Amino acid sequence: MDNRLIVDESFAGQRLDLFLVKNLAGHSRSQIQKLIKSGNITVNNEKISAHHWLKKGDAISIVFLKERGRESTPSIEIIRETPEFIVINKPAGIVAHPDSRHKSGTVVDWLLEKYPEIKNTGDDINRPGIMHRLDKEASGLMVIARTQKSFENLKEQFQNRTIDKEYLILAHDPDLPDRGEIDRPLGRSKFGKIVAQTHGTEKTKTAQTIFEVLERRKNFALISVKTKTGRTHQIRVHFHSIGHSVAGDKLYKQKQTKGKINPPRLFLHAAKLSFTDISGERQRFQLPLAKDLQIFWDQLK
Repeated sequence: MDNRLIVDESFAGQRLDLFLVKNLAGHSRSQIQKLIKSGNITVNNEKISAHHWLKKGDAISIVFLKERGRESTPSIEIIRETPEFIVINKPAGIVAHPDSRHKSGTVVDWLLEKYPEIKNTGDDINRPGIMHRLDKEASGLMVIARTQKSFENLKEQFQNRTIDKEYLILAHDPDLPDRGEIDRPLGRSKFGKIVAQTHGTEKTKTAQTIFEVLERRKNFALISVKTKTGRTHQIRVHFHSIGHSVAGDKLYKQKQTKGKINPPRLFLHAAKLSFTDISGERQRFQLPLAKDLQIFWDQLK
């Protein structure tokens, strides 16, 4: 949905973000600043900063999430629903929120249709209620905040790393140790791809991944994985960096895995999740392997 505001004389000389806080009901200053930073809010069709000073006659354009048809809304299993949060089982093949490549058919589309009141929850209008993400090809548990109070509670736990998440992956297994920790900072290559590096720099982010092999079959290992940090593609990049890429990963894979038997998609499933709700009670959730991944695993016997 698009909105257009024309600045009259009474608002000339005000900062853009402060002007919008007064004129966009239901949106926080933080949400507005993120819309400005992402380019969803422009002045005279130009991308500007939040502290831009307005002049009389300025035309402010605001682009919110577009309303989408029901046909583009995915079907998602609800594991737990409370007035404060929702825990879902995200299916493989959909992304958490819209981005430049995925305009519809996201978890956010489903949320806005089923829980329209969630639209103003969080720090980012384009990601209402979303606390964390799973890769498009991955499946499993996600927690979503329904209220701002719950959002702030969960956000603090993510920042303090007191939310526990455990994943099941299948990795290619030439001499993978039974257990271990991968401690390699992540950065981007000159081509923009995320890569693990041996030494940290000002352009990299720390990343630690703990793993334990649960069972081995043929040339694969089923592995329980926990992350101390939550970087984009962390598990996939870390296992690729030690020569044991995640089975079915088309982006991060060793050359020697080409042509070998592989699952129908990325074998990465968020199996366990625990956090503390706003009442102080610890909430714990667990899922079995997704059906398509379980079928592939069974075929390896």
